[in-house]
Amino acid sequence: MTASPAFRRVCAAAAVLAVAFLGGGSETEVGAQSPSADEAIARAVDEAARAMSPEQRVGQLFLVSFDGSDAGDGTAVAALIDEQAVGGVVLDPARDNFSNAPDAPVQVARLANALQSRAARRGAPHVPLFIALPQVGDAFPDSPLYGGMTPLPSPMALGATWRVDHAEIVGARLGVELAAVGVNLLLAPNVDVIAVPRSSTSGDLGVRAFGGSPAWVGQMARAYIAGVHRGSEGRVATAAGSFPGTGAADRSPSDEFAVVEGAFEQLAAVELPPFVAIARKDGDGTTDAIVTSHVRYRNIQQQADRPFSLDSGGLRYLLGQLPELDAWRHPAADSGAVGGVFVSPGLGQAVVRRYIDPEQAVFSPRRLVREALLAGNDVLVVTGFGPPGQVTDDRANIADAVGWLVGEYHADEAVRSRVDDAVRRILALKYRLYGGLPAEPVTVDAEGAVGQTGLGGDEVAAVARDAVTLISPADGAAVRSPQPGDQILFVVDARPIRECATCDVRLSPDPEQVLGIVRRAYGPEGSGTARLRRNEDVAAITFRDLKLWLQATGSVRAEDTTALVERTADDTPAAAIAERIAAADWLVFAMRDVRPADAPASDALRLFLKAEVSQAEGRRLVAFALGAPYHLDTTEIANLSAYHAVYARTAPFIETMVRTLFGDVSPHAASPVSVPGISYDLTDRLEPALDQRVSLEAVGWDGERPIELGGTFRMRTSPIHDTNGNIIADGTGITFRRYDRVDDVYLADVTAHTLAGRAMVTLRAERPGEIEVTVARDNTLLSEPRVVRIVGDLGAVGSTPPGDTDGPSALLRPRVAVDWGILFLSLSLVLLAGVLVYGADAEAARSPTRLVRLFLISVAWGLAGYLLVAAGGVQLGALPLGADLWPNGWNVAYQAPIASFVFGLLPVVPTLGRALRRGRP
Repeated sequence: MTASPAFRRVCAAAAVLAVAFLGGGSETEVGAQSPSADEAIARAVDEAARAMSPEQRVGQLFLVSFDGSDAGDGTAVAALIDEQAVGGVVLDPARDNFSNAPDAPVQVARLANALQSRAARRGAPHVPLFIALPQVGDAFPDSPLYGGMTPLPSPMALGATWRVDHAEIVGARLGVELAAVGVNLLLAPNVDVIAVPRSSTSGDLGVRAFGGSPAWVGQMARAYIAGVHRGSEGRVATAAGSFPGTGAADRSPSDEFAVVEGAFEQLAAVELPPFVAIARKDGDGTTDAIVTSHVRYRNIQQQADRPFSLDSGGLRYLLGQLPELDAWRHPAADSGAVGGVFVSPGLGQAVVRRYIDPEQAVFSPRRLVREALLAGNDVLVVTGFGPPGQVTDDRANIADAVGWLVGEYHADEAVRSRVDDAVRRILALKYRLYGGLPAEPVTVDAEGAVGQTGLGGDEVAAVARDAVTLISPADGAAVRSPQPGDQILFVVDARPIRECATCDVRLSPDPEQVLGIVRRAYGPEGSGTARLRRNEDVAAITFRDLKLWLQATGSVRAEDTTALVERTADDTPAAAIAERIAAADWLVFAMRDVRPADAPASDALRLFLKAEVSQAEGRRLVAFALGAPYHLDTTEIANLSAYHAVYARTAPFIETMVRTLFGDVSPHAASPVSVPGISYDLTDRLEPALDQRVSLEAVGWDGERPIELGGTFRMRTSPIHDTNGNIIADGTGITFRRYDRVDDVYLADVTAHTLAGRAMVTLRAERPGEIEVTVARDNTLLSEPRVVRIVGDLGAVGSTPPGDTDGPSALLRPRVAVDWGILFLSLSLVLLAGVLVYGADAEAARSPTRLVRLFLISVAWGLAGYLLVAAGGVQLGALPLGADLWPNGWNVAYQAPIASFVFGLLPVVPTLGRALRRGRP
């Protein structure tokens, strides 16, 4: 018997359906064979690396600092580029690379162009330099480049808005401006978590962290990074720190050995989630690099006597525990991608010097470089690498370290392998920045830089308004504003800073800046509504002035503070300060972090509130936290008329402070960190609000139509808000509860996790009747019941396994409900498939034994298809192609006869293959 062409086409179509049913397909195979962009980058990188000498490869690892703003012949940085072939530089005003004048963007752009042009002269292959800047946010020193630039909010100010769009907008503004001045490596953002405020320790991160919620820190950081990438059009890379998290460190790692005592489980719950979030490869929010930390982690390091940044086992251990981060570092081999980059912290810091030599009498750059490299760092930041007492005189030590590492590259296989791996990662990152390794210098329009910078004032002002928070009183009912004729005295925690050795000392924030903002906005000749009868109705002093006065009056003794302030000839006389305080109707304190060991006058407000002189009749005491809001205790806050937080001290935030005082800005934000002084616990505040009513909506079906027994249906919550009134954090577990109100039976709970404030789940119609679906959190109902009608015979329906049903789907599901009709239809189609298979093979007709064997094979395959659905639970909706293969509400039992027929046709595939090989039509 010869099968007709039409019959063969039918059989071929059936075979294709069978392949599709099993999840295969030629289209996927073709796509897998096409070269990806990652593979193209990897090939280009490997070719460039092969063309590099050992000296060039080793030099790429070094990110160096240097003195001056000249890259011409004879300068130290010229020698480092020409002779050591260093891979990049870190710009720093303390090294006179630029001054923060209004033309600072032009200065930086010119220097970046000179450096890149110098690097282009090194010969092939031309690899651009990293031009790096640690622009974290807020005022100097956290933002070392601010002249002519947009004044950035601090990370905590962004966190206080609870709006990821603010983070992305600010990140985009920063990306635009850094790209305009030639900076291509941002050593930020900081993704540490302040789960427990440590205001009494030097390890307190203050406003350099987004907040105290791991989930929110991860969301904010991803948005910020995406903004930087978008604003720079991919020309600025991010290096987020400080891995694996320093929020729980007992002290600052800059000068002393800081330690985190928590076990891995604590790190995994608090410190590590933001790093996992920014390592996730699903958009522009993936960081290009991660900066390690100099902190010790006793419970995860085998060599707990050394900083994590120098521990060869610590990084490998954490990558082994965190598959998401390991995938960022080591992409799958078949992807062709080159993994992410680890960057060391500054290897010249005092804590690292003390580790090398506790007496700090000698400095061993060779040992440091080797340990940092073998620990897993790819980019070695060798700032402050000079000998003891001359840390900025580091040219010779850097040259020695590079030269020595070149020798080790030839002699030590471990070093050679690590250098080659690091160079490959660095080259891949630079390739992505510029779409290749360009033959010409990568320069910017230096003279036009000022036209692209400093333009984000309105964006930052919007952040400041949305961030300002009323800490106390909670209801705000007792807060009022100054009236015309009131005498206002601002007391500002103005600290002296000097940006470079030859720079003038200035105060930050400057009390005169505060007065200027008040008078321009509310003075008699100001631009707004006059709130001051005279400009003289507002005055300003510093925290230093206040503490000196308290010491002079005997209100402060040596035992009351850890640091007394020494009076100098330039200080305002105590009598003049006393006169201003006595005349004031309002004392407005602009405070920063309280750290007397570093800033002796920073505890002036606390000392004043404890002194009897603060209790004047009718005087209003108002405090604004320009830093983190957790430095005052309960008693101190109770002595204030009002306590606000603005979280930053750049000009837009100072102006917001003033406008909040006068009532023109209404604080409505909530603190992104816990504030023990008012019993504000962030963990509790981020729980879903119990007084809200969440609605449930049907997804993919009309919600009124009954669902066939054994089918599936999808439901989604309306946006869920936390106790602060903000959208709940991504990843919050929400329980979907089901109740059969006819039979008074509860079905197994199913947990889903929120995304953009909503939780969505796919549920299975397990039993007929009216099923009430509600959502709950920690056994507290958040929604009214949504009734779903399920119709059909009970049959053999299994129960839904617990867990998040919108996670990765398993192929095996509970058995579908089948009846005798389904079984009879399946058997009929199995027999039909056997007949069709018989008819498709002309050779089988000449051999009865082969014919019977082929028929039985077809029947066996058909029965296997039936059993896979009826007993094994394989369903079309559970396969990788998604639920659309079987529409919601259709009885999945009919998949059994379809599977029987398709599987029964599988034995025809060899026949079709032979026909094709013979060239039959």
